[in-house]
Amino acid sequence: MLGRDTPLGQMLRFGIFGVIGAATNFAVYSLGLALGWHYLVASFLGWFIGLIPVFFLNRRHTFRSDGSLVGDFARTLLVYLGQQLVMAAALGVCVEMFHLSPLISYFVALPIAVATSFFGIKFYALRQRKPEQNGESN
Repeated sequence: MLGRDTPLGQMLRFGIFGVIGAATNFAVYSLGLALGWHYLVASFLGWFIGLIPVFFLNRRHTFRSDGSLVGDFARTLLVYLGQQLVMAAALGVCVEMFHLSPLISYFVALPIAVATSFFGIKFYALRQRKPEQNGESN
């Protein structure tokens, strides 16, 4: 049920590694706000710095990708860029329309962004490729 390649096991590891990325992201985001940065600038920088350890952890331990490092990272970056756009839009709605503080808005927007990224990473960026058999691809 929680085996290495089961969907539930993958979601669990993705969530655990996501907490590491989110903690890194939030630390940079909070620091940026404290330094007077615009909340979107702080969010983008935190996202990028948090992305790096999460990519390597998910690549090796969650989805066991055997693709090229550069290709996997490029696809992951594309998925997480989409996630960051979702995050930025949700932050903007929370801050500008609902007048929530940028810190509270972060926690409202985060689950929306995480939900969009799991499936993009699983089925696109770090998908498991089928081995070639007899020189033919499946």
